[in-house]
Amino acid sequence: MLKLQSDELIVDIVDPYADRHLLGSRYCAGGYIFQVHDKQEGDLFSGPNFPDGSFSPFDGQGAPEVFVTALNGDVAKAGEDVLVPGVGRVTRTSGTAPFSARSNPHVAEFSLWEIEQRGPGIVMRTGHVFDKWDISIVRSVLLSGNALTSETALLNKGENAFPLRWFPHPFFPYPAGRVACRFGFPVAVPDNAGYFLNDRGWVEMNPRFEWDKGLYQPLILEQPALFTARQVHPLVNAVLVSCDYAPSFLPVWANRRTFSFEPYLEKTIDSGEEFSWKIEYRFGE
Repeated sequence: MLKLQSDELIVDIVDPYADRHLLGSRYCAGGYIFQVHDKQEGDLFSGPNFPDGSFSPFDGQGAPEVFVTALNGDVAKAGEDVLVPGVGRVTRTSGTAPFSARSNPHVAEFSLWEIEQRGPGIVMRTGHVFDKWDISIVRSVLLSGNALTSETALLNKGENAFPLRWFPHPFFPYPAGRVACRFGFPVAVPDNAGYFLNDRGWVEMNPRFEWDKGLYQPLILEQPALFTARQVHPLVNAVLVSCDYAPSFLPVWANRRTFSFEPYLEKTIDSGEEFSWKIEYRFGE
């Protein structure tokens, strides 16, 4: 693992080479935040199988990030490769549409990353030339006190527009009181078996639901705004999360070990355009 450290925290970041056994076809390999340790309290992130299950690269843990975009995913046939940005060439082994990392786990060729560590931060760079696309990606992770910032910059050097679809997938510990989070903008929760908004506007989890199997539920964005959330945390009371974009889609997912929200970013990046975005986690009040 690559590490960042402040007076309060130690951050484990996946090394795209030494830790390749932790990587698969789903999560961006550069800047993959695998765990944050509070020096007094312990591990602050969880995962679908953490800490008492077997790790799988698809499920992951910590605060990974996902390029949903799979270049040629709509036309590649079984046995042909698609390009998953931040991952590399992934072989299409399933005819299920649309393309998904869940049903296409084989990475034919991982992307190569340049890694530069600068004191409290780390920068990773990679590029992809594939079919009619030419893009470069820079991932930066910076730790300052109790704040951890993950930033991505994408430059489209090709002639074709790049259809960006991306989301962060932070895995927080299962909330002991089943009150999970509150967003800084109005949302509604459709009728479902697991989640509801309580009378204070917090997303709460139904204690009668069988959380072993997990539940994915998109929320209704009643008034889109820059993403902010306050996540209940058993060790540091709360994690404050903010993004510099308004999500286009916002699902939540949880099982008996973890709770997560997934604020999607969708944007067309034109030829010659560079676009950057970031998410910040602030641990504690």
